[in-house]
Amino acid sequence: MFSGRVELCFGNRWGTISRYFWGEMDAKVACKQLGLSTEGAMCFRHGLDDGPGDAWLTNVRCTGNESRIIDCNNSNTVNRFQDAGVNCSNMLTSKLHHNSANV
Repeated sequence: MFSGRVELCFGNRWGTISRYFWGEMDAKVACKQLGLSTEGAMCFRHGLDDGPGDAWLTNVRCTGNESRIIDCNNSNTVNRFQDAGVNCSNMLTSKLHHNSANV
């Protein structure tokens, strides 16, 4: 199992996703984008230290059909509201480093 904060890079600046409304479908899309299995994908919203930079997205609401987390309905923000995390299992390919999911 791979577990960590979901991070995004826009314009060479890293940031995170707010945990506000972060759910299981969002976690599945994050795992899919990382090349990991969506089976057993779980979101988590507690126990994370603040990540780098700003929170780039909040109110993320995926249907599960998206290929990338940025394709999900969301609100752009630059305010921090505790970071979203994800657990992915059944590694297909790995892009996870140092307990962070770089999306």
